[in-house]
Amino acid sequence: MRSQARTSPTTPTGASGGRSRAAAERHVQPGRLHGQVLDAESGEPVRGAAVTLAETSGAPARARCSAADEHGRFTIAVPRAADALLVVDAPSYVPEVLGAPSRPAPLVVRLARAGAISGRLAGAGGVPAAGVRVVAVSRAAMDVRDGMTDGAGRFSLDGLRPGRYLVTAFAGGGPAPRGMAAAFADVRAGAATPVALRAHGSCPPVA
Repeated sequence: MRSQARTSPTTPTGASGGRSRAAAERHVQPGRLHGQVLDAESGEPVRGAAVTLAETSGAPARARCSAADEHGRFTIAVPRAADALLVVDAPSYVPEVLGAPSRPAPLVVRLARAGAISGRLAGAGGVPAAGVRVVAVSRAAMDVRDGMTDGAGRFSLDGLRPGRYLVTAFAGGGPAPRGMAAAFADVRAGAATPVALRAHGSCPPVA
């Protein structure tokens, strides 16, 4: 008598295999994050603010984008099984970066209006100093910006968080440039703070 080979039972597609696949799809299915972007000072909605959610784990990197409506409200997909950062930005405002919540819940993001520092660097005898690097640093605001003077010695540093800054002009290049002029500047939201720099031999401590 011919023996018959035994075959293990197979699970039809759509049974337990299908259920496992569906469970996996539900696991990575994103939730929806609802939020609102407001002006930090006035409380008014920031219309058209750009909202970007960037995944910081996994490859390739993925980003989801949205924009605030006329009431400052936005909705964006949030992955449940990935770490992500939420970046909110708008013209004339300082960008805010925060960790995306693990559970989608209403979120309010308050943007501060950016300030600026503008001025002129003068060398010996009041002659404009061109092509000099100018750096503004603030420990309180945790912010830093740099730029170069133009042919008339003028410079402008935009997009600054409000706070007190030390503005320093550096002479020379290399790993240890020498500070040739420095001054403090108090930056206010939505305003440009004028600063006049004149070359000297010593600099004050960092703000």
